[in-house]
Amino acid sequence: MRFTQSVITKTLRLGNPVALLWREAMENVKLNEKVIPKCWKMVCAIQEAQLNSALFDRPYEFNPWRHKQEKLPLLAFGGAPRYCPGAELAPAKICIFLHYLVTKFNLKSCGEDTVSFFPVPKFSNGLQVQMHEHDSSTKI
Repeated sequence: MRFTQSVITKTLRLGNPVALLWREAMENVKLNEKVIPKCWKMVCAIQEAQLNSALFDRPYEFNPWRHKQEKLPLLAFGGAPRYCPGAELAPAKICIFLHYLVTKFNLKSCGEDTVSFFPVPKFSNGLQVQMHEHDSSTKI
């Protein structure tokens, strides 16, 4: 299921459910030759970091095969002391859901759709699909 994990990772990088991380500087912090004073509030736009062309080659392209070459952190679950405790459980549940979705159902698009990424990923028409259960007499 390594490939499925790569698909999940790429999906989370492109469509992070958390748009912003709010933080407060607990002490003066030097960042890129600038000083962020103690008690200042900061916001990290996760989507901007995950779609940064300086870090990712063709950042808007969905390509799960390249995940093996990229060694950059995925910010979908935070980091350091604020790392989400569900960071391992969520991808496992997504993996189980995807297994049943692709083995039990056929999906058909209900028309053209475009994706915008600001401020959060969304489809212009809501990504409407028709679902039909596989014929139970056929085996996959």
